[in-house]
Amino acid sequence: MASRIAAPVAGQLERMVIEKCRNGKLQMEEAVSLFHHILRVPNPSVYSLNSLLVSISKMNHPNRYPTVISLFNRLNQARNVGVFPSIHTFGVTINCCCRMERTDLGFIVLGQLFRAGYIVNSIIFGSLLKGLCIKRRIGDAAKLFDKMPLMGCSPNLIMYNTLIDGLCSNGNTKLGLRIYEEMERDGQNCEPDVVTYNTLINGLCKEGDVSMAIKMLDKMVSKGVAPDVLTYNTLIDGLCKSSDLDGAFKWFENMIAKGIAPDVLTYNTLIDGLCKSGDLDGAFKWFEEMVFKGVAPNVLTYTIIIDGLCKSSDLDGAFKWFEEMIAKGIAPDVLTYTTLIDGLCKSGDLVREGNMDKAFELFNKMIRLGLAPNVFTMADQGIPLSEVSKNILIEGVANWKGDGNIAEFVKSLDIANSSS
Repeated sequence: MASRIAAPVAGQLERMVIEKCRNGKLQMEEAVSLFHHILRVPNPSVYSLNSLLVSISKMNHPNRYPTVISLFNRLNQARNVGVFPSIHTFGVTINCCCRMERTDLGFIVLGQLFRAGYIVNSIIFGSLLKGLCIKRRIGDAAKLFDKMPLMGCSPNLIMYNTLIDGLCSNGNTKLGLRIYEEMERDGQNCEPDVVTYNTLINGLCKEGDVSMAIKMLDKMVSKGVAPDVLTYNTLIDGLCKSSDLDGAFKWFENMIAKGIAPDVLTYNTLIDGLCKSGDLDGAFKWFEEMVFKGVAPNVLTYTIIIDGLCKSSDLDGAFKWFEEMIAKGIAPDVLTYTTLIDGLCKSGDLVREGNMDKAFELFNKMIRLGLAPNVFTMADQGIPLSEVSKNILIEGVANWKGDGNIAEFVKSLDIANSSS
């Protein structure tokens, strides 16, 4: 059996642990070692153990969540030393279960919490709700939401927003609106805020109901909730995607009139809408306007314009913008390279014009820079790959990672194309 640590030393150890947790300088191995050391001191403090669990959960480490769960189990096995998990210990552990998409484990820990005699608080219910929504178990999330008052916990604003976001993100904005109406009936206890309205406006825009989204924004203002830049960006994006550029620019002017400064996402959305409508001159004009207003273009800004030029068969122009972004110190990403590769593959006589060689050259450069092919990024931007592009990427992956990775990559190509 491991030797115990003397009480005076134990006090110093716990103070040191708490200080290290506060300054955020702990590494994973040290944190785990300290956790086990504290369990060996006389009457160890659950506060210091909780501090370590919280610190570990916030680390940029791939095993942070499993480590917290493992240490929680170790703490449960060490009850003979006179320390027991607190409600905070259970809360941190349940949150980690949900964040690693193991909500089932979260409910197992919840059962242990009940058996320990604790009453579940809003933070724990919020973690479970979010975990269920992440796993798209929206029905189960709604059931849990309904049962919370029976377990002594009334839904708060964060819980309402979590459930509404889960519903809207999974294409059920109609039910999200019903939950919103329930919030309104709840009155002063839980009034919708800017997050609530932004979530609903986003859900309505994604489902193509932009007119209802505008009505929701009007209602938001009438309730005294001020729209922010995200509100306007969401609505402008919805209008662009529904090919209503006039409406998009109208709301752009509206946001400026309200004193809300457009950001890079606002300009990117408008430039993308112009490119997709074939108005490249308009896109260039708004790019210049963006720079004039002091909003710095980012990698997506350039990629949007490069895609527009590729789609208009202006490869020379596309490469000119590609070179300009590099000259400006903006590093092209996977989407930039894949957009150019696809543009080359869709243009004219591939062999005679040397575009096939250029496409392979770009692919190899992308790999040398450590940028892995990511067709899902293109699908998210609405850029379907041509068959030739797919073949180039497949051959490139075979040379890069070996034949064993081709089947999996081809499957991802097909999934991405079918979703775009």
